[in-house]
Amino acid sequence: MLTYVNAGHPPPILICSTGEIERLDSGDVPVGMFANAQYTARTLQMQPGSRLVIFTDGLTDAENTKEQEFGDERLIDCCRTIAAGIGAKEVADRLMQAIAEWSVGTEQFDDTTVVVMDVAS
Repeated sequence: MLTYVNAGHPPPILICSTGEIERLDSGDVPVGMFANAQYTARTLQMQPGSRLVIFTDGLTDAENTKEQEFGDERLIDCCRTIAAGIGAKEVADRLMQAIAEWSVGTEQFDDTTVVVMDVAS
């Protein structure tokens, strides 16, 4: 069971065991923006064989030498190309490598963090 709140971070990517991809967006404002902000926790049952990719916006905001952002669609496409049998650490390493290749020759302006969680079968 996964309970989550976005609170300003990009919606994580859930890759189901069937290959279907879903963004886990709770639609909340960033933490600290408003003193009385209310946050809505969402819960979902993680299915065996599914994978969760959690990341900071430094990943999708990374720019290449033409000042083009890596973006959500490239990230999702990258996730689709990684085989299901590959471990979580290697998935995170591959995503970080994709960003490094995308942004070679540029200085990045934001931190980049990736957390990958696999649900055991």
